[in-house]
Amino acid sequence: MATQAGPKQVQQTRIFRLVATFLALAMLASVLSIGAIPGQASAQDERVFGGQLFSDGQANEVTILGGTAGITSTLWLVSPEEIRIGTNREVGKVVEIGPFPAGEELIFAIRYNNIEFQTGPAERNPDGIVHNAVVY
Repeated sequence: MATQAGPKQVQQTRIFRLVATFLALAMLASVLSIGAIPGQASAQDERVFGGQLFSDGQANEVTILGGTAGITSTLWLVSPEEIRIGTNREVGKVVEIGPFPAGEELIFAIRYNNIEFQTGPAERNPDGIVHNAVVY
């Protein structure tokens, strides 16, 4: 018998997918230019490039996934509070964040070589390019 996911599990899954996608895109940022329009979903996979993630008022877990980048970068939650999540080399590491007030935007960032790329609109990044996709 199938069981339904509760709100916390759904939120954790969203953050998990966001982090996985963000890590993959950020690592390729210097090589690839995302051809999607920020805020527009792809009909194929329902990713929203430049999408934003908001707190549901509960604590959530962020899990670091593996990647293939030859560089080491660090994932941070930068707003509403600065929390170091870990590097792309710490595969499987789980960090609890929050709780934060419901509706508060959770902004994640990848930091590498004194450069920061954030989730959300392209204007947040030094190169003016979206570096994340959110799967809702």
